[in-house]
Amino acid sequence: MEHMQEVAFKRAINALTALKCQFAIITPEGEKYGELTVAKEVVTRKHKQGEMKSYVDPYLNLVQVGDGFTVPCGEYDMHTTVRSVSNWFYKKYGAGSFNYKSDKYTNCVHGIRIK
Repeated sequence: MEHMQEVAFKRAINALTALKCQFAIITPEGEKYGELTVAKEVVTRKHKQGEMKSYVDPYLNLVQVGDGFTVPCGEYDMHTTVRSVSNWFYKKYGAGSFNYKSDKYTNCVHGIRIK
């Protein structure tokens, strides 16, 4: 840190300490100030990164405008499959590029590419 940054930083630390605040600050250099412990948030996922894209890709990759498609849910729940199909189309063709209907009786997502 530059001299002026250090002065401002020390004033902030002193103010927080005087107010009896709990805090934890880690500088860009990696130095830690304060007594508060900060736990990293752990993200838990149902599926591995890219697993759903890899699953829906073979069903959707060759779909042309006007073509219908069916993606079976298989071992995945309907909501996850629908989200993956929607995400796939949005990333590849943009918003409004397909219409779909989830069919709980056949456990499939049926749709048509419209742009």
